[in-house]
Amino acid sequence: MPTAVMQGSVLPMLAAVPGGGCLVSATTPAGQRGWFFDWFANGGDVYSRWKVPYTDVKRITPEYAQQYRASVSRQVWAAEMLCSFEESGGGLWNPDLIDSMFRDEVPFQAPELPAAPWAA
Repeated sequence: MPTAVMQGSVLPMLAAVPGGGCLVSATTPAGQRGWFFDWFANGGDVYSRWKVPYTDVKRITPEYAQQYRASVSRQVWAAEMLCSFEESGGGLWNPDLIDSMFRDEVPFQAPELPAAPWAA
């Protein structure tokens, strides 16, 4: 569900329910983005969270897990079987690099670039 739908429709709808309502979201992590990741990672004590990796599911045999792991990417394996919020790998920039641009504790330093050959 897109963040805009969650913020613009679902949350106001829950506010109209006596007692504030309850939202239950069961999903596989889909990268380090979107409302689900933000709430899971930064929701504080407001939300309850559960992770159930494949190792806690007795019906998933080691043979199946090995076969599945060999058939998917590392990111899919980690998300689907280990309940891990992985970087998608499809972006141009690492999310941690982008976040670091907005932190006050590390001042920005422009890299020293060599002079352009035509500028000499």
